[in-house]
Amino acid sequence: MGHVSRSKIQDSIDHGLVHVNGAPNPVTKASVAVRPGDVITCVLRPLESLKALPEPALKLDVIYEDAALLVVNKAPGMVVHSSPGHRSGTLTNAVLGHCMRSDMEGGKREGGVVMEARDGGIDNGGEEADDSEDMEDAGMEDLEALQEALKEGSSEEVMSNSHYRAYLNPTILNSNSLIPNLGGACYRPGIAHRLDKGTSGVLVVAKTPMSLERLTQQFHDRTVERIYVSVCVGHMPMAEGVVRTNIIRDPTHRKRMVAVLPYGVESKGRTSISTFRVLEW
Repeated sequence: MGHVSRSKIQDSIDHGLVHVNGAPNPVTKASVAVRPGDVITCVLRPLESLKALPEPALKLDVIYEDAALLVVNKAPGMVVHSSPGHRSGTLTNAVLGHCMRSDMEGGKREGGVVMEARDGGIDNGGEEADDSEDMEDAGMEDLEALQEALKEGSSEEVMSNSHYRAYLNPTILNSNSLIPNLGGACYRPGIAHRLDKGTSGVLVVAKTPMSLERLTQQFHDRTVERIYVSVCVGHMPMAEGVVRTNIIRDPTHRKRMVAVLPYGVESKGRTSISTFRVLEW
Protein backbone atom coordinates (compact mmCIF):
# COMPACT_ATOMS: atom_id res chain seq x y z
CA MET A 1 0.00 0.00 0.00
CA GLY A 2 3.03 2.28 -0.14
CA HIS A 3 1.81 3.81 -3.40
CA VAL A 4 -1.52 4.87 -1.85
CA SER A 5 -1.76 8.24 -0.10
CA ARG A 6 -3.14 8.63 3.41
CA SER A 7 -5.93 10.84 2.10
CA LYS A 8 -6.99 8.05 -0.29
CA ILE A 9 -7.14 5.53 2.56
CA GLN A 10 -9.03 8.03 4.73
CA ASP A 11 -11.51 8.43 1.88
CA SER A 12 -12.06 4.65 1.89
CA ILE A 13 -12.64 4.73 5.66
CA ASP A 14 -15.11 7.59 5.29
CA HIS A 15 -17.09 5.57 2.75
CA GLY A 16 -17.13 2.35 4.80
CA LEU A 17 -14.74 0.43 2.56
CA VAL A 18 -12.24 -0.75 5.21
CA HIS A 19 -12.82 -3.93 7.25
CA VAL A 20 -10.73 -5.84 9.81
CA ASN A 21 -10.78 -9.66 9.88
CA GLY A 22 -13.87 -9.77 7.66
CA ALA A 23 -16.08 -8.09 10.27
CA PRO A 24 -19.43 -6.98 8.80
CA ASN A 25 -19.12 -3.51 10.29
CA PRO A 26 -16.57 -1.29 8.56
CA VAL A 27 -13.84 0.67 10.30
CA THR A 28 -15.08 4.19 11.04
CA LYS A 29 -11.88 5.80 12.37
CA ALA A 30 -8.26 5.71 11.28
CA SER A 31 -7.22 5.45 14.92
CA VAL A 32 -8.66 1.93 15.35
CA ALA A 33 -5.97 -0.28 16.93
CA VAL A 34 -4.93 -3.45 15.11
CA ARG A 35 -2.96 -6.45 16.34
CA PRO A 36 -0.35 -8.66 14.68
CA GLY A 37 -2.12 -11.17 12.46
CA ASP A 38 -5.14 -8.97 11.74
CA VAL A 39 -6.26 -8.99 8.12
CA ILE A 40 -7.24 -5.54 6.87
CA THR A 41 -9.29 -5.23 3.69
CA CYS A 42 -9.34 -1.83 1.99
CA VAL A 43 -11.23 -1.06 -1.21
CA LEU A 44 -10.12 2.10 -2.99
CA ARG A 45 -12.72 4.24 -4.68
CA PRO A 46 -12.03 4.89 -8.38
CA LEU A 47 -10.67 8.28 -9.37
CA GLU A 48 -13.30 10.84 -10.16
CA SER A 49 -13.86 11.26 -13.88
CA LEU A 50 -12.58 14.68 -14.88
CA LYS A 51 -13.54 16.90 -17.75
CA ALA A 52 -11.97 20.23 -18.59
CA LEU A 53 -14.09 22.94 -20.19
CA PRO A 54 -12.62 25.21 -22.86
CA GLU A 55 -12.34 28.78 -21.59
CA PRO A 56 -11.67 31.02 -24.62
CA ALA A 57 -11.69 34.10 -22.36
CA LEU A 58 -8.45 32.92 -20.73
CA LYS A 59 -5.70 34.42 -22.86
CA LEU A 60 -2.44 32.62 -23.55
CA ASP A 61 0.97 34.21 -24.09
CA VAL A 62 1.88 32.13 -27.15
CA ILE A 63 5.60 32.00 -27.93
CA TYR A 64 5.42 29.50 -30.79
CA GLU A 65 2.75 27.40 -32.47
CA ASP A 66 2.55 24.96 -35.35
CA ALA A 67 0.45 21.93 -36.23
CA ALA A 68 2.22 19.71 -33.67
CA LEU A 69 3.26 21.97 -30.78
CA LEU A 70 2.02 24.92 -28.77
CA VAL A 71 4.64 26.75 -26.67
CA VAL A 72 3.32 29.23 -24.11
CA ASN A 73 4.70 31.48 -21.40
CA LYS A 74 2.77 30.47 -18.28
CA ALA A 75 1.90 33.33 -15.98
CA PRO A 76 2.66 33.05 -12.23
CA GLY A 77 -0.36 32.15 -10.15
CA MET A 78 -1.95 29.93 -12.81
CA VAL A 79 -2.43 26.22 -12.10
CA VAL A 80 -1.41 23.98 -15.01
CA HIS A 81 -3.65 20.91 -14.69
CA SER A 82 -7.38 20.67 -14.11
CA SER A 83 -8.13 18.58 -11.03
CA PRO A 84 -10.93 18.15 -8.46
CA GLY A 85 -9.56 21.20 -6.63
CA HIS A 86 -9.05 23.30 -9.77
CA ARG A 87 -11.81 22.85 -12.33
CA SER A 88 -11.51 26.22 -14.05
CA GLY A 89 -9.00 28.99 -14.66
CA THR A 90 -6.17 26.54 -15.35
CA LEU A 91 -3.72 26.42 -18.22
CA THR A 92 -5.58 23.33 -19.42
CA ASN A 93 -8.80 25.34 -19.72
CA ALA A 94 -6.91 28.12 -21.50
CA VAL A 95 -5.24 25.73 -23.99
CA LEU A 96 -8.55 24.10 -24.90
CA GLY A 97 -10.16 27.51 -25.24
CA HIS A 98 -7.30 28.75 -27.43
CA CYS A 99 -7.61 25.81 -29.83
CA MET A 100 -11.41 26.04 -29.91
CA ARG A 101 -11.21 29.77 -30.59
CA SER A 102 -8.88 29.04 -33.52
CA ASP A 103 -11.44 26.62 -34.95
CA MET A 104 -14.28 29.09 -34.45
CA GLU A 105 -12.31 31.70 -36.38
CA GLY A 106 -12.38 29.44 -39.41
CA GLY A 107 -9.55 27.01 -38.80
CA LYS A 108 -7.16 29.12 -40.89
CA ARG A 109 -4.77 29.77 -38.07
CA GLU A 110 -1.78 27.44 -38.13
CA GLY A 111 -2.01 24.87 -35.40
CA GLY A 112 -5.77 25.16 -34.90
CA VAL A 113 -6.99 21.82 -33.58
CA VAL A 114 -9.68 20.06 -35.60
CA MET A 115 -12.40 18.73 -33.29
CA GLU A 116 -13.57 15.39 -34.60
CA ALA A 117 -17.20 15.05 -33.53
CA ARG A 118 -18.33 11.63 -32.35
CA ASP A 119 -21.55 10.41 -30.83
CA GLY A 120 -20.85 9.71 -27.18
CA GLY A 121 -17.11 10.39 -27.19
CA ILE A 122 -15.09 8.77 -24.45
CA ASP A 123 -14.56 9.63 -20.84
CA ASN A 124 -11.62 8.90 -18.51
CA GLY A 125 -12.05 5.18 -18.02
CA GLY A 126 -14.79 4.92 -20.67
CA GLU A 127 -14.87 3.34 -24.09
CA GLU A 128 -14.59 4.85 -27.52
CA ALA A 129 -17.72 5.41 -29.57
CA ASP A 130 -18.31 4.29 -33.15
CA ASP A 131 -15.52 5.48 -35.43
CA SER A 132 -17.21 4.99 -38.81
CA GLU A 133 -16.99 7.38 -41.76
CA ASP A 134 -20.73 8.00 -41.51
CA MET A 135 -20.29 9.25 -37.96
CA GLU A 136 -17.52 11.62 -39.06
CA ASP A 137 -19.60 13.07 -41.93
CA ALA A 138 -22.59 13.64 -39.69
CA GLY A 139 -20.34 15.02 -36.97
CA MET A 140 -19.17 18.05 -38.94
CA GLU A 141 -22.70 19.49 -38.88
CA ASP A 142 -22.82 18.94 -35.12
CA LEU A 143 -19.44 20.65 -34.73
CA GLU A 144 -20.71 23.76 -36.50
CA ALA A 145 -23.80 23.78 -34.27
CA LEU A 146 -21.56 23.41 -31.21
CA GLN A 147 -19.44 26.37 -32.24
CA GLU A 148 -22.54 28.52 -32.69
CA ALA A 149 -23.80 27.42 -29.27
CA LEU A 150 -20.51 28.42 -27.68
CA LYS A 151 -20.75 31.87 -29.26
CA GLU A 152 -24.22 32.37 -27.76
CA GLY A 153 -23.76 30.82 -24.30
CA SER A 154 -21.19 29.86 -21.69
CA SER A 155 -19.27 26.58 -21.62
CA GLU A 156 -21.30 25.48 -18.60
CA GLU A 157 -24.58 26.01 -20.47
CA VAL A 158 -23.34 24.04 -23.44
CA MET A 159 -22.06 21.20 -21.23
CA SER A 160 -25.53 20.87 -19.68
CA ASN A 161 -26.77 19.79 -23.12
CA SER A 162 -25.95 16.09 -23.51
CA HIS A 163 -26.04 16.45 -27.31
CA TYR A 164 -22.87 18.58 -27.20
CA ARG A 165 -21.18 17.06 -24.17
CA ALA A 166 -19.34 14.41 -26.22
CA TYR A 167 -17.68 17.01 -28.40
CA LEU A 168 -16.36 18.98 -25.44
CA ASN A 169 -14.85 15.88 -23.86
CA PRO A 170 -11.20 16.21 -24.96
CA THR A 171 -9.93 12.68 -24.41
CA ILE A 172 -10.06 11.29 -27.95
CA LEU A 173 -6.63 10.13 -29.06
CA ASN A 174 -6.52 10.94 -32.75
CA SER A 175 -4.18 13.13 -34.78
CA ASN A 176 -7.19 15.02 -36.15
CA SER A 177 -9.09 15.39 -32.90
CA LEU A 178 -8.74 17.25 -29.65
CA ILE A 179 -5.39 17.51 -27.92
CA PRO A 180 -4.40 14.06 -26.57
CA ASN A 181 -4.74 13.49 -22.83
CA LEU A 182 -2.21 11.74 -20.60
CA GLY A 183 -4.90 10.72 -18.11
CA GLY A 184 -4.32 10.07 -14.42
CA ALA A 185 -5.70 11.93 -11.43
CA CYS A 186 -5.41 15.29 -13.20
CA TYR A 187 -6.73 16.25 -16.59
CA ARG A 188 -3.68 16.87 -18.78
CA PRO A 189 -4.43 17.35 -22.49
CA GLY A 190 -1.11 17.17 -24.30
CA ILE A 191 0.88 18.40 -21.31
CA ALA A 192 3.98 16.28 -20.73
CA HIS A 193 5.57 18.46 -18.03
CA ARG A 194 4.46 21.04 -15.50
CA LEU A 195 5.30 24.25 -13.71
CA ASP A 196 4.24 25.03 -10.17
CA LYS A 197 1.40 27.49 -9.66
CA GLY A 198 3.72 30.27 -8.51
CA THR A 199 6.31 29.70 -11.26
CA SER A 200 6.24 31.49 -14.60
CA GLY A 201 8.00 30.24 -17.69
CA VAL A 202 7.93 28.22 -20.89
CA LEU A 203 5.58 25.24 -21.12
CA VAL A 204 5.23 22.99 -24.18
CA VAL A 205 1.90 21.41 -25.17
CA ALA A 206 1.72 18.54 -27.67
CA LYS A 207 -1.09 18.80 -30.21
CA THR A 208 -0.79 15.35 -31.78
CA PRO A 209 -0.26 11.88 -30.30
CA MET A 210 3.12 11.58 -32.04
CA SER A 211 4.44 14.86 -30.65
CA LEU A 212 3.09 13.94 -27.21
CA GLU A 213 4.86 10.57 -27.29
CA ARG A 214 8.17 12.09 -28.35
CA LEU A 215 7.95 14.99 -25.90
CA THR A 216 7.08 12.67 -23.01
CA GLN A 217 10.02 10.42 -23.89
CA GLN A 218 12.41 13.38 -23.91
CA PHE A 219 11.35 14.43 -20.42
CA HIS A 220 11.55 10.82 -19.25
CA ASP A 221 15.08 10.48 -20.66
CA ARG A 222 16.04 13.87 -19.15
CA THR A 223 17.30 15.15 -22.49
CA VAL A 224 15.44 18.42 -21.93
CA GLU A 225 17.39 21.05 -20.01
CA ARG A 226 15.28 23.17 -17.67
CA ILE A 227 16.69 26.47 -16.39
CA TYR A 228 15.02 28.45 -13.59
CA VAL A 229 15.80 31.95 -12.34
CA SER A 230 14.95 32.40 -8.65
CA VAL A 231 15.41 34.89 -5.83
CA CYS A 232 17.00 33.49 -2.65
CA VAL A 233 16.74 34.91 0.85
CA GLY A 234 20.08 35.33 2.60
CA HIS A 235 23.63 34.96 1.32
CA MET A 236 24.64 32.02 -0.88
CA PRO A 237 27.71 30.27 0.60
CA MET A 238 29.18 29.51 -2.82
CA ALA A 239 29.01 30.86 -6.36
CA GLU A 240 27.87 27.56 -7.86
CA GLY A 241 27.15 24.00 -6.81
CA VAL A 242 24.75 21.05 -6.76
CA VAL A 243 21.74 20.49 -4.49
CA ARG A 244 20.61 16.88 -3.94
CA THR A 245 17.36 16.38 -2.06
CA ASN A 246 14.18 14.33 -2.07
CA ILE A 247 10.84 15.91 -3.00
CA ILE A 248 7.73 15.02 -0.98
CA ARG A 249 4.28 16.49 -0.48
CA ASP A 250 4.23 19.09 2.28
CA PRO A 251 2.50 17.41 5.27
CA THR A 252 1.14 20.79 6.41
CA HIS A 253 -0.04 21.96 2.98
CA ARG A 254 -1.17 19.17 0.65
CA LYS A 255 -1.01 21.33 -2.48
CA ARG A 256 2.70 22.08 -2.06
CA MET A 257 5.88 20.05 -2.39
CA VAL A 258 8.94 20.41 -0.15
CA ALA A 259 12.57 19.27 -0.26
CA VAL A 260 13.76 16.89 2.49
CA LEU A 261 16.88 14.96 3.48
CA PRO A 262 18.50 12.43 3.44
CA TYR A 263 18.90 12.21 -0.31
CA GLY A 264 18.28 8.92 -2.11
CA VAL A 265 15.96 7.23 0.43
CA GLU A 266 13.13 5.69 -1.61
CA SER A 267 10.60 6.10 1.21
CA LYS A 268 11.24 9.84 1.17
CA GLY A 269 9.59 10.77 -2.13
CA ARG A 270 11.38 11.35 -5.42
CA THR A 271 15.04 12.23 -5.78
CA SER A 272 15.90 15.65 -7.16
CA ILE A 273 19.24 17.03 -8.37
CA SER A 274 19.62 20.73 -9.19
CA THR A 275 22.77 22.55 -10.25
CA PHE A 276 22.91 26.27 -9.52
CA ARG A 277 24.98 29.31 -10.39
CA VAL A 278 24.68 32.69 -8.69
CA LEU A 279 23.92 35.46 -11.19
CA GLU A 280 23.89 38.46 -8.84
CA TRP A 281 24.70 39.03 -5.18
